[in-house]
Amino acid sequence: MEKWTLEKLESRNVHVTRNGYQCGVGGILEDQQYDGAMRNENYVISWILRGDGLYQENGTAYPLTDFCVCMRRPGRKYAMRLDPKYGMRLFLTIPQDTYPALQRMIPELDSIPPVWQVPFDREIVEEFCVLYDHMESISSLELYTALPKMILYILHLTGIQTNREKDPLALGKGMLEENWTLPLEDIAERCGMKYNTFRKRFTEVYGISPGQYRIRCRIEEGSRLLAGGMSVSKTAVLLGYTDVYSFTHQFSTVKGIPPGRYAAQENGNFL
Repeated sequence: MEKWTLEKLESRNVHVTRNGYQCGVGGILEDQQYDGAMRNENYVISWILRGDGLYQENGTAYPLTDFCVCMRRPGRKYAMRLDPKYGMRLFLTIPQDTYPALQRMIPELDSIPPVWQVPFDREIVEEFCVLYDHMESISSLELYTALPKMILYILHLTGIQTNREKDPLALGKGMLEENWTLPLEDIAERCGMKYNTFRKRFTEVYGISPGQYRIRCRIEEGSRLLAGGMSVSKTAVLLGYTDVYSFTHQFSTVKGIPPGRYAAQENGNFL
């Protein structure tokens, strides 16, 4: 490994933890740490810069070598071992209860194998360092400011960003899932198409128009927030609605029930 990388990572070997989110440069876990890691249900993505070992998921074994990436998703039994002499990995941990939201923003995660190879890339190392430094500088209450950096790092390490850039419809789909207020015409333009062409091709591939797909994603996110105890008015603001009445109308149209009643049912407050 080149000297530049070692120098960049040397000062980042203390794990940063904020509300269950972790970021750091890891070496070898002791037996009791491995036992705890295997029992948790968090999302963990590790880039092994140096080391040989074995990754197991749901009974299948994958050999690990330099520059392998292994990704553990909640609900999958796994174990990972690295050679204790010189292993080094960059890791990011996201709590289990946050993973469904991450999955909605990056739906391609489900189709990626548990282990793959990523050749050394200075840009990805730099992104990791930026993420680490940001998490180290903020409090737990400011954790939301680190989420875009986490997503960017995951998109590049998994290769999803590259695939999205090659596939304009996938790029547009990602923007519809992540941006509630950007005009559809602007999304089409960023995908290199006129809106009518984008709408036609999107509908042919995904079976739903881009506008209706964004509404569905928006309301599903609203459902998750309401089920988590957030008020109707605050949910409407977070989803970018101009007023609570617009949100209530659209939610009721999609779900067949007003958001207030939905929240009461999900939280066990049957009136």
